[in-house]
Amino acid sequence: MNDQETSAPHAPHAPRDDAIVLINGSPRADGQCARLTRALTDALQQHGMPVVAFNISEGRYLPCLGCQTCTQRGECVQTSDDTARMQPYLERAAGLIWVSPLYFASISAQLKGIVDRQMVYWCRRNLPKPAEIHPAPPQGRPAAAFLVAGSDDPLTPVALTPLRYASTVLGFDLNVTRGYSGLDDDTNTGADDNGSDGHSFDDFIEGASAEVCQLFAAVSAAPTVTAPPPSLP
Repeated sequence: MNDQETSAPHAPHAPRDDAIVLINGSPRADGQCARLTRALTDALQQHGMPVVAFNISEGRYLPCLGCQTCTQRGECVQTSDDTARMQPYLERAAGLIWVSPLYFASISAQLKGIVDRQMVYWCRRNLPKPAEIHPAPPQGRPAAAFLVAGSDDPLTPVALTPLRYASTVLGFDLNVTRGYSGLDDDTNTGADDNGSDGHSFDDFIEGASAEVCQLFAAVSAAPTVTAPPPSLP
């Protein structure tokens, strides 16, 4: 791991304005989403872009409790898990990448849990009291989402809805959305989210890597940040 790549839950750097946050929503530590995550990280680093990768398989990410405390305070009562630790990075990031397997035509349950926890930012943008306490993150930042499926999971826009909604409340525009379906097939062919003919998963990874580099081209490399991330209780 070089000085521009960090990986939660052991990220050595503080949140920074020029970093790309990548959230890998697969519960598998060494599956195809992990492979895609590594490739995207490598491609961005080669273009001088700092990356902070959060791999759900490595951390402790608690789901929303539905307590509605955030509707009054604009913050979550759960402050000691990796979703809470992720939030300062999301607030300052220059860009965001979602990666998820497709399970029963939707994102993973673990990633949906992270999405639900972004309710705090919906409250900060839409409710007067939370907005007075906490400013909402800046808007207009670029984001991308990549879904990976086996042979029989349909790639439909419905699967992207939670990620699109979460991106919006966080202040990101989901500019690039792509999916690959067919990992279980002997032919190893895929399709993008528009249903057009695809190629091998290697081709998909290569194309995704090129797209994120183009999407985040405006993000310039900055000097290495060595300050530790904020500690949680």
